[in-house]
Amino acid sequence: MALLMASSSIYANASVHAIDSKFKAAGGAKQDVKSFFKVNGRELTTQNRSFEMGSNIIGKTVTLASGNSKRYRLRAPEKYSLSFTYLPSFAGMTVDGNEARDYMYSLFALDKNVLVEYLPDYTSSQSDFDYKTTLARIVSYSETLLRRDEFNRCYYYDVSIEFEGL
Repeated sequence: MALLMASSSIYANASVHAIDSKFKAAGGAKQDVKSFFKVNGRELTTQNRSFEMGSNIIGKTVTLASGNSKRYRLRAPEKYSLSFTYLPSFAGMTVDGNEARDYMYSLFALDKNVLVEYLPDYTSSQSDFDYKTTLARIVSYSETLLRRDEFNRCYYYDVSIEFEGL
């Protein structure tokens, strides 16, 4: 964070990053910054992002000869929903320099499975930060064009993308 020209404005990177240990968190050593969410090994931006995670339980109901019914749980894939507001089209215009709308749109357009990596239970007192990795597919993608900046050829969008584990 930097205070500029004795003004009251503070400019900061608005992202949550995890570091490798309590010793490093206390300033005892160089900190290795880890991204919270990656797709195919590339970090997605944290600019104006909201994240939700949940499970979608898929089951089958069977009626027995006695008239009773039982429900069998077939699988419960995890869902990851990311929403971004006022997201630039390319990574060079994001606050952290990570992937932006164009990368997410290319993932959706390819219509292939992707490798999702995320930090599942991040807390500031946690000492190890191992990514949970899963193969997923893109269930939904939507975007709304908000602004066209012709000066720097950057477009800004509201983007929503949802992944479901396989």
